[in-house]
Amino acid sequence: MDRLFENMDRWRHLPSYQLERRVDVFFSVFMKDVVEAHVGVALKPVIVPEFPLRHGSLDPNLDTRTDTRARDTRNRSSKVDYLLVSQDLASAFFVELKTDMRSRDPKQDAHMRTAQRLGLRRVLKGVCTLAECSTEAGKYRALLGELAALGLVESESTSRFRLSGADPTLSIVYVQPVRSGVSELVIDFAEFATRIESSGDEIGRIFATHLRRWMTEPGA
Repeated sequence: MDRLFENMDRWRHLPSYQLERRVDVFFSVFMKDVVEAHVGVALKPVIVPEFPLRHGSLDPNLDTRTDTRARDTRNRSSKVDYLLVSQDLASAFFVELKTDMRSRDPKQDAHMRTAQRLGLRRVLKGVCTLAECSTEAGKYRALLGELAALGLVESESTSRFRLSGADPTLSIVYVQPVRSGVSELVIDFAEFATRIESSGDEIGRIFATHLRRWMTEPGA
């Protein structure tokens, strides 16, 4: 395990190496507990990765326009790294993971803020729309099954789902190397490391050591 993290320590400085894609599985092991401690809200154990934000749901004009660009764009989606939901269904959290401060994407940030403003129910309707038109129906059934486990949708049949009565308030949390100096919910790597060290988990201890190294910019 040490060798694996040492490789990532070196390789993250290389031009084409994307650390986020390699370490997200380690973050996912601890994400629920760390976010729960940071926001002070009890969370459900189910974490939904790569949660889709349908473009036509974020911009209703795309659903009403008839031009080719709108038709091609409305059922595309941007992905949020993780969706977490509170035990009482009063709160939901988009969690965006960045291992390099320079990889923050203003367009992605804007999509999440729009989703936050419109509300999670609007976003979930978009997921149901994507499921109906996608060529990957089986994968969307699996996604809707995860959302049903969270209490956000209900199954009408093996292939059809409807929204539940839940209407949680949506917040955005960034997990990133350092704080950005703006008014955002941020869990920096120092906090993440401290919290997973206290778990007593051996992998957590090793991961925490390397997280602190990753607070410096790649290539520095």
